[in-house]
Amino acid sequence: MSETSVERIEELLKGARGMPASVAKVAHFEEAVRIADVLQEVQIAYDLRHELLWIAHEAGQLDTMTTAFTWCLGQSDHEPQRFPEVHLIHMYRVVIFAMLSFPQVTRGQFDAMFDDLRNRSERAGATLRSFYMLRRNIAFEMDDGEEARRMHEAFSRSKRDWSSDSALSELSNLIEWYGWEKRDAEAIAIAAPILAGRMRDTGVTMYTWPNLIMPALRTGDYDLLMRCYAEGYPLIARKPRSVRDTGRYMLLLATTHNFAAGIKLLESHVPHALAQRSLADRHEVFCGAYALCESLVRHTPDVVVRVPDVVAPKGSRIEVVRDRFRELTSQLSDPFDARNGNDYFHRRMAEFIATLDLGRPHPLPRSSFTGGKSQKYIGTDKY
Repeated sequence: MSETSVERIEELLKGARGMPASVAKVAHFEEAVRIADVLQEVQIAYDLRHELLWIAHEAGQLDTMTTAFTWCLGQSDHEPQRFPEVHLIHMYRVVIFAMLSFPQVTRGQFDAMFDDLRNRSERAGATLRSFYMLRRNIAFEMDDGEEARRMHEAFSRSKRDWSSDSALSELSNLIEWYGWEKRDAEAIAIAAPILAGRMRDTGVTMYTWPNLIMPALRTGDYDLLMRCYAEGYPLIARKPRSVRDTGRYMLLLATTHNFAAGIKLLESHVPHALAQRSLADRHEVFCGAYALCESLVRHTPDVVVRVPDVVAPKGSRIEVVRDRFRELTSQLSDPFDARNGNDYFHRRMAEFIATLDLGRPHPLPRSSFTGGKSQKYIGTDKY
C-alpha cells in the first residue's frame, strides 16, 4: 500500500475512530488530511478537516482546531455551492470563543471576527440570538461588564431558530452569566431543571456544575456544593478539554478542607494543564492549585505534594509550592490583562484566595469519585 493513497487514509481512520478524543487521534487525522492534500482530494480533505475540528476541540488542541476551520472556511468561500458556509456557522462561534485562550489575539481581531460571523449568519438567514450570547460570554470573560450587559439584552430580545444553541446550552450559559454578575440566588434558581434531573445532557451539564460552585460557596449552600463535586467532577475528570474546570473543583475541596481529595486533583491535573496549549485554561487550573496550597499552608503545613519540576523541585515545602503557583499564575495573568485592558486575571487569583474565607470543613459524600494518579487521563499520551 502506498503511503499516499486513499487506502492509507482509510487505514488511518479505521485506527483513529475507535480512540477517544486525544492527541493521538488528532495526529491520525492530521496525517490523513496531509495525504488528502497531497492527492489533491479536496472533498476528502474538507470532510476530514470538518471531523478534525470537533476532535481537536475535545482533545484541547485549539490551535489545530482553528487551523482546520480556517481552511474549511476558505474552501467554502472559494466554492460556496459545494461547501455551504451555513454548515460552518456553529463551529465559527466555537472557534471565536476558543480564541480567548490566546492572549496574542487582540481586541481588534475579535471585532473583525464578530463582523465576519454576523455577516455570514445574516446571509444564512439566521437570527442573531447565539451571536449575541457568544459576544456576551466573551465580554464577561474579558471583564467588560457594560458590553456584556448590552449583549445580554440583545440576546434576550432575539428569538430562537434553527441556528440557536440548545435550550440546555443557553440555560447553562445563563447560569454562568448570573454567577459572573454575582446574582447567585438567581443562578441557583434557574438551575432547577438540571438539579431536578429534567435536563440531563451530560455533554452540556459537565460545564454547568462547575459554574454553580462559586454561587454555592457565596450563598453557603453546602448541599449544592457537594452535589457539584459528586455529580459534576466525574463528568470532566478524564476530559482534556475540561481541564480548566478542575481549578474550581480544587477550590471547592480547599474551602471544605477535603485536602486528601484536593491533593489528588492537583497531582492529577496540573501536569495536563502544563501540556495544554490554552493559556487561559492553565491559568484557571493554577488559580485552583494556588488556593489549595494556600489552604494547606494554613491548616496542614507539613504536607508534601507532588508537582512537576517546572513548578517546584521534588520534596519542596508546601509554602514553596504555593509561592510558585502564585508566581506562575501571575505570569499567565499579565498578557491577558494587557490584552483586555484591565486587571481581571490578577483579580481572579485574588478572588480564589478570598473565597477560602467563606468555607468551612464539610466531608465529601461517601460515593464521591476522587480520581488520582491511578486514573487513565483520556486524551493524554504521556501522563
